[in-house]
Amino acid sequence: MLSELTIKNFAIIDDLTIRFNSGLTILSGETGAGKSIIVSAINLLLGSRATAKMIRTGAETAEIEALFLLSQNAEAVKILSSQGIDAADELLIRRIISHNDRHRIYINGRMATMQLLVQVTENLAAISGQHEHQQLLNESRHLLILDQAGDLLPLREEQALPVGLVGAGAVPPLIGFLADTVSFSFAFSAAGAATLAFLVFLGRFPARGVTPSDGDEGTRTASR
Repeated sequence: MLSELTIKNFAIIDDLTIRFNSGLTILSGETGAGKSIIVSAINLLLGSRATAKMIRTGAETAEIEALFLLSQNAEAVKILSSQGIDAADELLIRRIISHNDRHRIYINGRMATMQLLVQVTENLAAISGQHEHQQLLNESRHLLILDQAGDLLPLREEQALPVGLVGAGAVPPLIGFLADTVSFSFAFSAAGAATLAFLVFLGRFPARGVTPSDGDEGTRTASR
């Protein structure tokens, strides 16, 4: 979860620190109070593009920093560990925006690339709004969201091992693997692939040995 947010010399904000408690936090205010600026600052920490126009008038640089609290099973911890960055249970992200467009990114005190920032923050937060990308509408992310909510990422990795897929992102590739390797006489939908993946996990569907014929679906329908 987002624990603390610090914004300096960004847009109309001089120096602001917000500390969040667990549970729901609501930022309210009249039009022009700066609510959208705070959201824009968080978006920058999640990997959105920065420009010198975001720097407060009269300042040389803008600085945005956020502290996230992580669980040991979080995908961000594994990504950071693979890069030699100690994540422990906290993630500190800092972005510095300068007039010469030589912006800098720091993750847990170490300079990082934009690519790494996007990978680390991909599952940390989602900004949902009238004109924003909403991850809940992305079918390819539904299983990941459910598994994260149920703290099932370790089991997810364990169940992906039989087909040689590892990592918290293994289930979507598994679904693609099944769609590519199992020949059916009907178009393979995402929902059907997800159901088949679940059956494979349970050991009830030998994916590699299935060779259904064109009439199988009609036969099963008639038998029901």
